[in-house]
Amino acid sequence: MAGTDSIIMLPTREYLEKALGGKDRLFPFLELYCLDTKFWKDDFDGDLMYGGTAPGLYTVMQNASGTFTIVSNAENGAAVLSTVGTTTNDYAGVYLDNKAKKGANNPVIAVRLHINTAITSTKVEVGFTDSAATSAGVVNALATPTFNATDGVVWVYDTSDTALWQCAGVDGGAAATKIEPSYFGEATAAPVADTYQTLVVALRKTALTGDICSAKFVALDQYGQKIYESGWMDDACSSNVQLYPWVFVQTRADAAKTIDVDYIATWQRRTAT
Repeated sequence: MAGTDSIIMLPTREYLEKALGGKDRLFPFLELYCLDTKFWKDDFDGDLMYGGTAPGLYTVMQNASGTFTIVSNAENGAAVLSTVGTTTNDYAGVYLDNKAKKGANNPVIAVRLHINTAITSTKVEVGFTDSAATSAGVVNALATPTFNATDGVVWVYDTSDTALWQCAGVDGGAAATKIEPSYFGEATAAPVADTYQTLVVALRKTALTGDICSAKFVALDQYGQKIYESGWMDDACSSNVQLYPWVFVQTRADAAKTIDVDYIATWQRRTAT
């Protein structure tokens, strides 16, 4: 009976581990519901989390009237991020300035999206950035690479370089060694127009001392099946700076570019591990 049976008072990772008798196979899944883990997800069933069209919870950075809006009657809920502008290098990026993360807390972001209509002449980024409010994307030029952000880690697709997804990071202005997958499962590591995929970026503090994070990149297909997992990218970003969840689209020619975002999820431990 509810009146006599006590309810859990301390749903923390410490007590979860004790209840399970150690970190067994259930621990990583149940950990998300602990008080000392911060989990947040927007499935875009409402109005951009009480903001209507952004701004609201979200902040949009754009240079040609870019927008971030809820899709009416979208299956599962979705939001649209659009450059609106149609000239080369018009952009729109959305970030969560009140959902700041820190690499020392091992943050993760997962975004399910697709590029509308055509995947040509496009740049897309998903991940974390320290300077969303002042830059046109984390990555400036992917081939080199060079960066607009001082610290950031992203999946990036940029047809100015190749037609494949790549993994890029910058630590205090120093570029990490890119990870360049050729295949996602049996298919090439490229987006497919109007076909959803999920992109995940996970950060991990490299050592108890120092301020360096490693990063891992995962991709899921439209059905939610894992089709790619990278190794750990060394020296991906600093662990002691604020990083913001980030989704970004940019034109690389004279046509507006739009991506549909099914959901944005992000989580981390509340304190450094």
